[in-house]
Amino acid sequence: MSNRPEPQNPQQHVFENVKVEGNLTTGDIHQTINVQEVPSHKPEITLQWMRQNFEEVKANAGARYTPEIHVDLPEAWVFEGLGRTDTFFDRIQSLYGQLYRSSNKAKSNNTLHQRFPAIAQSLEALQQPIAALITALQQIERDSLLEIDFQHIAELAAHAQTEEHNFYTTTRDAESSSKTDTSQAVQQTEPASRPDKEIIGGVRHNVSQLLDAVREIAELVISASAETANKKALLVLGEAGTGKTHLFCDVAKRRLEQELPTIILLGQHFNQSEPWTQILQRLQLPFRDRDEFLTALETAAQVRGKRALILIDALNEGDGKHLWRNELPGILRVLENYPRIGLAVSCRTSYERIVIPQGLIPESMTQINHRGFADHEYIATKTFFNHYGIERPKIPLLVPEFSNPLFLKIFCQGLAKRKLTHIPKGLKGVTAIFNFFIDAVHDTLWCRLDYDPSANLAQQAVNLIARRMAETGQPWVERADASTIVNSLLPGRSYQQSLFSNLLSEGLLSEDLVYLSAKSEGSDIQKTDIVKFPYERFSDHLIVRYLLDTHLDTSNSAISFTPTQPLGNLVTDVSQAWRNSGWIEALSRHSAG
Repeated sequence: MSNRPEPQNPQQHVFENVKVEGNLTTGDIHQTINVQEVPSHKPEITLQWMRQNFEEVKANAGARYTPEIHVDLPEAWVFEGLGRTDTFFDRIQSLYGQLYRSSNKAKSNNTLHQRFPAIAQSLEALQQPIAALITALQQIERDSLLEIDFQHIAELAAHAQTEEHNFYTTTRDAESSSKTDTSQAVQQTEPASRPDKEIIGGVRHNVSQLLDAVREIAELVISASAETANKKALLVLGEAGTGKTHLFCDVAKRRLEQELPTIILLGQHFNQSEPWTQILQRLQLPFRDRDEFLTALETAAQVRGKRALILIDALNEGDGKHLWRNELPGILRVLENYPRIGLAVSCRTSYERIVIPQGLIPESMTQINHRGFADHEYIATKTFFNHYGIERPKIPLLVPEFSNPLFLKIFCQGLAKRKLTHIPKGLKGVTAIFNFFIDAVHDTLWCRLDYDPSANLAQQAVNLIARRMAETGQPWVERADASTIVNSLLPGRSYQQSLFSNLLSEGLLSEDLVYLSAKSEGSDIQKTDIVKFPYERFSDHLIVRYLLDTHLDTSNSAISFTPTQPLGNLVTDVSQAWRNSGWIEALSRHSAG
């Protein structure tokens, strides 16, 4: 049942638009009543307003969105399906054309029937699911809001791939038979075998092209992009610094450039009150309620002929992170009444359990994982180095942390601030790169927070946090403790001007969530807000450096690794060594250095 507001009573509408002329006294027989249609002036959602909203969000996103340094990533493709854009349907149309053309080339003929009837029969069997696949693709309407039966298309593609296997088995058998026949007439072996090979080879080539198209179709129809085209709801998960905000902002920017209705919001601006009210207040739109707003957005989508998108980035941020678990199912239920509106939200992976309610994935939402620049490190470093005017090394830097956009950005900014156009020769190995990273953050913060640059409070804070981690044996510190430890270096500041807040915003520290076993039986698992270093190898390196600086006896290192010593405690048994494997690996790098 729809929750949209009921239309206004027609009679009420008439009397609200009455214009009276003349004297309405009983003595005036010339009185007239003219009914004129007065414009309702209902508020609209215009492209200009959506662009203004984007610019505000872009400003609030700050360093998390840098459109001038953009790397195209496959995660962006899913938004084409979610929005049912022309790009999405153009891809389907292109594959349809590719399939149709290659199908015509791979049809049987009289020569094939006469020389290789088994191959001809196998080819005809293959053409049956291909013909059905062509029909299914042909029936997809880009302007329709009906659900597309991608499951049926996937089944047809799978059937075609099975027949492909049968076809190749048949051609191998025919080829073997042809060789046996020609061997009985040695004098004619060469002239007779060549046409057979040419015929079979030509058919194989045509079928290979046909099945290339089938495989691409199969990949598309089982993709997250196709799934969201029907579900119209998307969840993007990712670790800290992987570029989720950049992805959402870039999607909004590109869609608005194409005049596609798009509204983007940041999770940091939400609190625990009713979400739709907050959305209307944040957007400062003059709508009376949720349904009037959604009807206006639906209308904007209908005018454009494409689905509108609401993007909410970082549900885990701010006070609102406890809101969504209760409210997100209801939001999705409301949007079911508006087929031209899709929703995409993002969340840090570690917060999924408390932010996203169970049962939404995969029933109501499609989930994808944003892995930053993973598998795209080369093009990412090339793009960033070119932007900052840094000479690319002849041998690529094999630094896994460069798959994290935030790390790569701060690293490049550090070089640029030192007016370096190449990576210093001494900057080799993870230790030097991490130290350079810390110094780059320090160079930013001493100017911003106005403290003595010789103090390097960023390095001091890192050392104190690493010390606490080493003492507790955990790669994290409870948030309250971390705040106290860090702010002791620069006391008396407001939160926004505190050292702790700025280390978080610069990516040197990262907020997260862990689930701890209950301290007493019968109690629930406890959720604890923590702070950690954003990169695992970074954390391992800092903790081990503290342990070595504090507990290594350089005159007799063997004593330092006895089971009763902190360093020796890392490898007291197999299970302990496995649990501390990251620290042990960092220890080996320090030893090698």
